[in-house]
Amino acid sequence: MFNLLKQGIMKRVFKFRTILAIAVSLLFANGLSAQTPIPGWDNGAGGDNYDATANSYVIVGSTIPLYADPDPYYHPAYDPTDGSGLNAAGFTWVWTSADEPANITFGGAADNYLEVTGVNAGAYTVNVAETAPAAWGSCADAGQNITVNVVAVPAIAYEAVLAAGNPYEECSGSASLPAAITSVISGGYQAYRLAWNLEIKTLTSGGADKDFYDTDKITVIIPPVLAEEYTQAVPEAVAAIGNHDITSIAGGFTVIDVSTTVYTYTLQGLNDQASRWSDFLTLAGLGTENTATAGDFTYYDTADDVLTVTVHPSPTTGPIYHIATGWAN
Repeated sequence: MFNLLKQGIMKRVFKFRTILAIAVSLLFANGLSAQTPIPGWDNGAGGDNYDATANSYVIVGSTIPLYADPDPYYHPAYDPTDGSGLNAAGFTWVWTSADEPANITFGGAADNYLEVTGVNAGAYTVNVAETAPAAWGSCADAGQNITVNVVAVPAIAYEAVLAAGNPYEECSGSASLPAAITSVISGGYQAYRLAWNLEIKTLTSGGADKDFYDTDKITVIIPPVLAEEYTQAVPEAVAAIGNHDITSIAGGFTVIDVSTTVYTYTLQGLNDQASRWSDFLTLAGLGTENTATAGDFTYYDTADDVLTVTVHPSPTTGPIYHIATGWAN
């Protein structure tokens, strides 16, 4: 009887140890499962780099990250900073879109993280559904949808009627001088950053450079303050698509210091909010997604687009000389 009792106890101990070993091994496997960390998720503020809205934006040809928050019941230990804590026992995330691969393409890991590249401009629906394995009933819901808006690359040009007269070479006060210098923004989404430059200089009577002027000082009060060459310190913020006046001077195109004066505008490029979002993965890879400055983002349409307005002073006719009235006295 004692031996039988002892054998029964030993069997229970062995069974308990076996179950414990399996549980530990599963926990260990879950903790080490090769899951995808979410790029730029942990910025020290609890993942403020990400937002669960119904829309996202990407520039044609660029890529943005998407991730689905896993179910907290099945994945209570999930950590997006390193991808650990996902239940490795057969849970899957199925990403689908009727518009892929013709208009968008999927890349990245086949778990709760995905990268979407924009192919053609338009609005496309992406769905992701978390599915449990058979051991958990193969349960799945309809998933979550997000609209990925693929937008055209931003571009900048001078207004067509203005560009048609470029370069302008007029006399001071001419009605043919442009009333304003208007740039036209197209493509992109919103919140543009426009890089442009205006140089103002005077010429000697022989046509050589004489003086340069600071456009911040160009007012109806002449002469302005001498400077070297004026350049935008940072790209100018422009809210929306369409026409944008960059005249940047008061009093019209005038001559300075009775000298031929040359106004040279240069459109140098731009980006927008969608294109800056499209730079996120690159910046996250460098660890600079939270410290990026204007120069860290991609600019588009960067070939210099130059428009010149040259204003000549009208000659001042001198007095007519004749024989002095007292010459024959």
